[in-house]
Amino acid sequence: MGEVYKARDTKLGREVAIKVLPETFAENKERLARFEREARLLASLNHPNIATIHGLEESVGTHFLVLEYVPGETLAERIKRGPIPVDEALPLFKQIAEGLEAAHEKGVIHRDLKPANIKIEETDDGRLRPYVLDFGIAREQEVSGLTITGQILGTPGYLSPEQARGDTAALDRRTDVFSLGVILYELLGGRSPFAGDSDAEVLVNLLEGEPLPLRRAAPNVPRDLETVVMTCLEDRRDRRYQSARELAGDLGRFLDGEPIQARPISLISRLVRRSRRNNVSAALALTSAIVVLALVAALIGSWVKYTADLRNERNEALEARRQAELKENEAQEIAEFLSDVFVTTTPGQGGSVTARELLERSVARLDRELGNQPLERAR
Repeated sequence: MGEVYKARDTKLGREVAIKVLPETFAENKERLARFEREARLLASLNHPNIATIHGLEESVGTHFLVLEYVPGETLAERIKRGPIPVDEALPLFKQIAEGLEAAHEKGVIHRDLKPANIKIEETDDGRLRPYVLDFGIAREQEVSGLTITGQILGTPGYLSPEQARGDTAALDRRTDVFSLGVILYELLGGRSPFAGDSDAEVLVNLLEGEPLPLRRAAPNVPRDLETVVMTCLEDRRDRRYQSARELAGDLGRFLDGEPIQARPISLISRLVRRSRRNNVSAALALTSAIVVLALVAALIGSWVKYTADLRNERNEALEARRQAELKENEAQEIAEFLSDVFVTTTPGQGGSVTARELLERSVARLDRELGNQPLERAR
């Protein structure tokens, strides 16, 4: 869309950025209209995390924008040095989301968010301040006319699925939310969720593949933070954060140690999403999942039956042991009673006792001692 130079405004004594529309594009009415539109869109935005515009100029047939110059490195340059620690990345990214929300509130969709379009300035107090740059292919949400349906604009690897499909009618603020998710994934994981060896492979991975869960790329990332990132990367727009404000809100909650509002993606949701992207592989995956679930269910059922049988056998053994102990005690009591019947005091001189008398005494004892144990008494 243009060539950007660092320049000096000699009248006001300040450094600026000059974005020049190449001469080959200046004769193209659509390119020129887009360039002028970028100037109008930037002029409508006012946020500390969006580089401002100072003017739209023309000199000897050369069209150029005069923009705020932001010192520092781009986010792309920072990512090349490795994954950014969570405590550094999240406050930075929350500011990016807030800047983008300001653009969305004005009805402006960026459509080309990527690390190269974000610069990081270190302020005088040592804090990092990001700036969203290059609204060259931005569009106003309520306006269409410069983009032909089916035309893909943007950078492969950061496109939303609807952009990659050329479905311009579906582009809204959630398109930028998806791109934000890709950037945040790279910040924390050090790699792209849709990496490929060529632009074509990247697009295929985006439209037919699944992003690698963030915690598999970076195991130290907290689970709630993974949920935030993967919610941005949902294929369906209605399952993503519905605005950059919602995303910034969950990032703020995470930073404050509060529960986030997004919920983790379930296995069923993953299978359904995959089925929409690739019917054949999804059918195989779904069939495999059903088979696995059936096997797991059968194994669980067998284990439950096995443990139930073991429990029943154990209970039966315990009951048999209890009955045996009862009978043993009962037999012991009977034996002692019968033995005691024939233990009598030695009769007096010349005295005697008959067996009948002993038994009659025992009948009385039965009523007295075993009256509450009818089975033992009967035996």
